[in-house]
Amino acid sequence: MEINFFKSSLDIEFEEISMRYDEFLQEYLTSNNFVNLNKWKKLASRIELSEGEQLIFDLLLDLKQEFFLLKNAMNQTKLYVNLNNQEELEGVNFSHLKFKNECLISDQEYYGRMELNGQKICFFFKALNQNEAKISQMKNEDENIYNNFVADMQRVMIKILKEKSE
Repeated sequence: MEINFFKSSLDIEFEEISMRYDEFLQEYLTSNNFVNLNKWKKLASRIELSEGEQLIFDLLLDLKQEFFLLKNAMNQTKLYVNLNNQEELEGVNFSHLKFKNECLISDQEYYGRMELNGQKICFFFKALNQNEAKISQMKNEDENIYNNFVADMQRVMIKILKEKSE
């Protein structure tokens, strides 16, 4: 089955999971606690707030974010573990990735992380061959961010193809 990839140039950090699965799972489960703040922002956007209420709401969200960062600093815990590999993705699809270089081992499971729209998204994926992979597990919030990015890349490619044909 041929997969259509949409051009991208994203950096991805990743590592094969067999030796450090528990460590990767812990990071995956605790990652993007900031996303919970976005849920509150989304809820607030549906409600009419006065200017003063909006200011207080924004301040509370900022304080919550600062508390989270301070808590991690006090515990001297790193938000993200170091991953051994860093590559560039040359294509994305809603559930697939295409690496610029042949850096994967077929049928191996990997843990990956990349930044989209200022947020790090964490996920597990399985190599289909040396440069293509299928995402096997991603949090719903991260999946929404990723799918929106892929849809944007799809729109850009359609626009470019239309301009070329005219």
